[in-house]
Amino acid sequence: EPKAEKEEGDEEEPKKEEGSNDTENAATQQTFQKVQMKLSTLRTTLDKETRSLKHMTQVAKKKAAALTERRKVQTLFAKFDKDKDQVLNKREISVFAKTEYQFTISEEDLATMLQALLPNGEKGVKLEDFQALKVAVGVARERAKDKVRRADREAKEQELVESKNQLQKGISEVGDMLHEVEQMLGNANKIVRDFQAEAKDMTSGQMLARAAEVDEVTKSASSKIPEGVEKVEGLGGEVPEELKRWFEVEKRRLTMLARTHEAGVARLVQTVDR
Repeated sequence: EPKAEKEEGDEEEPKKEEGSNDTENAATQQTFQKVQMKLSTLRTTLDKETRSLKHMTQVAKKKAAALTERRKVQTLFAKFDKDKDQVLNKREISVFAKTEYQFTISEEDLATMLQALLPNGEKGVKLEDFQALKVAVGVARERAKDKVRRADREAKEQELVESKNQLQKGISEVGDMLHEVEQMLGNANKIVRDFQAEAKDMTSGQMLARAAEVDEVTKSASSKIPEGVEKVEGLGGEVPEELKRWFEVEKRRLTMLARTHEAGVARLVQTVDR
């Protein structure tokens, strides 16, 4: 069928030229890149300003803290500057040490301190040297505490020496007694050995006399051993903690020695009975 004729008044759509879309896209891309660069520049500037503001804030806080601290120092200094002459003299320093450090400073420490803080013989310690004064007072206080601790330690050590000497005296007495028993047992055993070697040539009267001699020594040794054991058990009393280990070792040694001698006496009695 023949194409219908265009109605009157219809307009024909204009034809786009080739390449027009590419031009528009390129322009849009350039604009976007410019916006991105501007945003990046703004972000960098913002970061820089933020860091700068943060730094300035920190500096301001430090200055404010320093100012507050300085005012505190000034207030504290003025509190002890009773005569308002802008320096702290010896008496005022002593009061300062006693009040703020609970420390009674000695004349010697005070003289040494002022010699260091006032090398030219100034009237007193100024505000600008107040921090150095506080440090010096603190050092003097710790030195005084060390002196007291050292004196306490030396007194404790001397007390331990005296306690150990007293305990050692008792240990030595028991040891001497047990040593005496050991000698008695040695003599008795020698008598028995000699008796056994000479028995065949001895008369019955001599044998009885020798046996009586051994019996007498044995009884004497036997009587001393319980006394020694009793003294071992009675040693000590209030023993300082630092000496307990040493004392227990010594006590065990004497107890074992007493038991050994006790067994020796028993063997000797059996030998004599045979």
